[in-house]
Amino acid sequence: MNRVATAALAAAILALPAAAEASFLSDLLRYEPRVKPPTADCTALAAEIGPQAVWRGHYAGKFHDFTGDKNRAYAAEGCFPSEAACRVWQQRSITYAVGPIIATSCRRGL
Repeated sequence: MNRVATAALAAAILALPAAAEASFLSDLLRYEPRVKPPTADCTALAAEIGPQAVWRGHYAGKFHDFTGDKNRAYAAEGCFPSEAACRVWQQRSITYAVGPIIATSCRRGL
């Protein structure tokens, strides 16, 4: 290998860790506000698939407030077309709240 090619290869190899480190820091410092898990409108969903086919989910727990470093009460409920959609919403609610879980359920029918 000639000297120019060797120098170019060495420069490229040395630049890799710096690029990876910059990406890690920008990911670490990026702020994205938490978004509550979406649910369907119960009345509209019941009209579309019937009230006995609707799955209703409930979640009650504590929401960890990082600004005050304390837990606040948090509750949510919603309607879903399937049990699987309700279970996904449950897990997203648990992830959103980031605190102790008091009760959570998915039940069929309105």
